[in-house]
Amino acid sequence: MYTEQRYKELIALIKTEGYTFRTFTDDLPPKSLLLRHDIDYSVEWAKRFAEINHALGVTATFKFQLHSPLYNLHSYPVLRTIREIAALGQRIACHFTVPPDLPDDDEAVTKLVLDDVKRLQAVLPHTPIDPVISIHSPSAHPSVFKRFKQLRIEGFKNAYGPEFTEAIKYISDSNLRYTFEELVAHIRAGHARIQLLLHPFQWLAEEKTMPDVILTTMQHILTELEREEILTNHPYRAAYPHGCIAAAPRRLLRDTFSMKK
Repeated sequence: MYTEQRYKELIALIKTEGYTFRTFTDDLPPKSLLLRHDIDYSVEWAKRFAEINHALGVTATFKFQLHSPLYNLHSYPVLRTIREIAALGQRIACHFTVPPDLPDDDEAVTKLVLDDVKRLQAVLPHTPIDPVISIHSPSAHPSVFKRFKQLRIEGFKNAYGPEFTEAIKYISDSNLRYTFEELVAHIRAGHARIQLLLHPFQWLAEEKTMPDVILTTMQHILTELEREEILTNHPYRAAYPHGCIAAAPRRLLRDTFSMKK
């Protein structure tokens, strides 16, 4: 099971094994590790990872979507949190969301990616945006992902390109594909260079299965929404002065977000 404490232990192990944390625009001598966090769900949990990284003296690249249905990059609380993540010495970059009407030609796709990068820079004018791109949920778009891996954009690195997935060891925790022990074994295997993708929500939910990870994450997201917006409603706040979602029983959540047909 992934937990916050085990994340800290994994980072400590990486340092013990002699790896240096680098960014995608750095040269990568032997014993280089690229730590990447795709922010698919909770920006608040992203900040928690940034705080841990800062406390442990490491830097990661946090990648945010422009078109996420779960967080709004024009929201003042979200923008504030991303600026705080950057202030903790972490890097910020764009995580491309595949539109339903993705063009067939690479030139048009390149324009869409660059438009997203420009929008990210526009809402964060004083925050450096790293020139590295990636695609959200590649397993949901296998044909698009195959194209994206070969996409080359001048002045940008492609986190899914051969440079970072074939020339060096690529390790991802997506959908809990590896146990914690297997991740440890990968780090101890002596790879010369590693790209390590870790999703904050999977570690901070602290659940054993992916469905339970999602349920706990949804509860956390709703709690964030309740705190930032819903509790500004006077009748609701009078009825639930401290909110009620965080304390909702798991049974209610299972009924609400039922995954059964």
